[in-house]
Amino acid sequence: MIRLLTIFTLLFCVRVVIAAERNLDPVELKLISSHSKVAPGEIFKIGVFFKIDPGWHVYWKYPGEAGLPTVPNFILPAGYTIGEIHWPLPDRFVQGPNLSGFGYSDELLLTADATVPLNVSPGEFQLSAKVRWLSCSDVCVPGRKEISLPINVGERLTGPDKELFESWSSRLPALESESTNLFEKSLPVISEQPDGITVEVEIRWHASVEDIDWYPAPQPPAEVRNPKILTLQNISKVTFDIFHPRGEKELTAIDSLLVFKSAGKRVGVSVPIMFNFN
Repeated sequence: MIRLLTIFTLLFCVRVVIAAERNLDPVELKLISSHSKVAPGEIFKIGVFFKIDPGWHVYWKYPGEAGLPTVPNFILPAGYTIGEIHWPLPDRFVQGPNLSGFGYSDELLLTADATVPLNVSPGEFQLSAKVRWLSCSDVCVPGRKEISLPINVGERLTGPDKELFESWSSRLPALESESTNLFEKSLPVISEQPDGITVEVEIRWHASVEDIDWYPAPQPPAEVRNPKILTLQNISKVTFDIFHPRGEKELTAIDSLLVFKSAGKRVGVSVPIMFNFN
């Protein structure tokens, strides 16, 4: 596996160099807000909207077996607070020597909730974001950009991108606690391996679903290898190998997404997998 990733890394670097020589720019960014005016103490939504050229893709927070994660960093004045990034359901694609990647094509909206301080004075402030991404097609292009947007403090006023936030909210995953009517998850079965552990988790479905897929999202420096999901009747078995450079005792949990179609609609559920080595 290490040799395979080394070979792919060399090929990947060549692809990036070629892309730089072509002067390609397949991604456009726009910083947006749910409101053009916000009131003290209120919560509003902020987002980075990606417009991606046909045939290209960018990556999810965990890129899969190759690629680089998209990294948005929102910046607000002192006293404002920002919640976690909301990631829409990714797609799976094959790249390089038959390696799985996770990400997005065409468009992407990454959002977060921002809170206005109670004691802020009326007037204008700057919302900004520093964003890093990697876009790939037959070659790959690393991107980095800082974007900004003026917003006013005053009487609350909806912005022009409200409908965009609303349309993308339906693509966000639900919590596992909200989905107990759909499935139940077993405790993980763990087998020790020379360079990590193998994990198996069983999903027992209570509803009729199809096109079932699973997306791991370990925190660096942990690395997931050989992720698989096999479904037979109403049971899906998720198996994967996971490696941590400081040993498996460093692993307490990984985030993951269970994605499927229910009543013809693609939906997803955040499914954390907890480890207990006691």
